[in-house]
Amino acid sequence: MIARLAIRVFTLVLALALSVAWGGINGLIFFVFCVAVIGVSTIREWRRIRSPQSTTLGGLARLAVGILLTALMVRHLWSDPDALLRSAAIGGYEGIARWSMKHGASPNGGLSAQIEPPLYLAAEHRHVGMIKTLVAAGAGTSRVNRTGIPVVAVAAQMGFTDVVDEPSKRGADLNQQSSKDGSTALMLAAESGKAETLRFLLAHNVPVDQRDRANRTALIYGATNPEVVQLLLAAHGNPDVAGNNGVTALMEAAARNVPGSVEILLKGGADRSKKNTDGMTALDVANRNGATKAADLLRQ
Repeated sequence: MIARLAIRVFTLVLALALSVAWGGINGLIFFVFCVAVIGVSTIREWRRIRSPQSTTLGGLARLAVGILLTALMVRHLWSDPDALLRSAAIGGYEGIARWSMKHGASPNGGLSAQIEPPLYLAAEHRHVGMIKTLVAAGAGTSRVNRTGIPVVAVAAQMGFTDVVDEPSKRGADLNQQSSKDGSTALMLAAESGKAETLRFLLAHNVPVDQRDRANRTALIYGATNPEVVQLLLAAHGNPDVAGNNGVTALMEAAARNVPGSVEILLKGGADRSKKNTDGMTALDVANRNGATKAADLLRQ
């Protein structure tokens, strides 16, 4: 029992030393936090001691280490408002986000290209309220993540239509292209088969035949999903657009042996005689890949 008490006293003294070194109101908050954690753990320890299964000294030592590590993490976050804001964005803690921005955190997360901006983190974790908080504080809706993908495109890829909608209300460009490959929200939503998000984007007049840097359109991105193909053709997407390699949506669907997409594309007027840069038609591609179901449709 004395050894357990000594460990707690040591932990408390160390927490006090760290708080004094930090100083000010932040140091006080940190120390109060440590006292609260140690107090709760002490109560739990006392209950265990009174029970038939007593806590071992080793377990108590691990608890003390855990408390210290948690406290040090909290201290670090409180001393770095930008890091605290990013953590709040991930968790959706709007109150902490407002506090961190009041104490110097940038709603845009700084200028480093190696750090994800808070708005992206909030979008990735579907925190619409956090997005509102960040945009109201001045976060740029055109910010991109570390790989150059815009916030709305990231949300569209995940099918978070409500997250796509919020930045659009604040002036975000729903057709903003990725600085990496020129892809857009429509293309990424098509690729991941997010039909609801596609409908939202098309209803907001996003260009259906916008091309990326490889000259691919959303129809090529989503060629393996019959529902996506149907939606894009209904929005007057051109089925015969080819990328730099000459591959059309029909060839893509044939290569992956997706007869549903092949049938819809053919009914939508896709040219089965077009050839890619290797001189192959969609039927040739299907035969090469052993895509028998797609090949049978293309022979009709």
